[in-house]
Amino acid sequence: MKTSILLASTLMIGSTVSLACGRPPTFDIQRSQGESTEDLQAYYDPLEDFLPPEQIRQMFEDPTGCRRWNNSYRSQWQLKDNQLWLVRLEQINCDGEAVEVSPEDLFGQTHYPILADWYNGRLLSYSAPTYDRRNIANQKFRVEVEYAVTVMEFSGGELAYQYEDAVVDQWDIPGDAP
Repeated sequence: MKTSILLASTLMIGSTVSLACGRPPTFDIQRSQGESTEDLQAYYDPLEDFLPPEQIRQMFEDPTGCRRWNNSYRSQWQLKDNQLWLVRLEQINCDGEAVEVSPEDLFGQTHYPILADWYNGRLLSYSAPTYDRRNIANQKFRVEVEYAVTVMEFSGGELAYQYEDAVVDQWDIPGDAP
């Protein structure tokens, strides 16, 4: 049974303020196996190992000089047959419209997909959290948030290792919880 994962990546670079406010780059992963599909979220774009982040920011600056809070580019990735492929790269303008970036400009190739053979690293993906709120004592609540984490390690764009784990955060809230 073949498994494919599609990663849609967005980098937030419209303003240095947005980066300073703790809004990290994110990308969505769609992992399909057979007829089931699972959506995950991660916080790293393999394109940043191909080009330095500052060069990416300069390349995708809007020519009109507008400053915005939305994302300046979006990349889509696919994990197919244990290889990581860039399947689409788009520049997002100030109006939120996406324009495909020619692979020739960056990679010297005429069409997508592009094998991410430059990528040696780890991608962490997080599922949507599940929440549990319990009354643990008189006027005190415990909130628990659980994430499923998938860790994928790559060498030369090849999936070398993968495992899954769970992360649980919990805290107590005094008084009436919302």
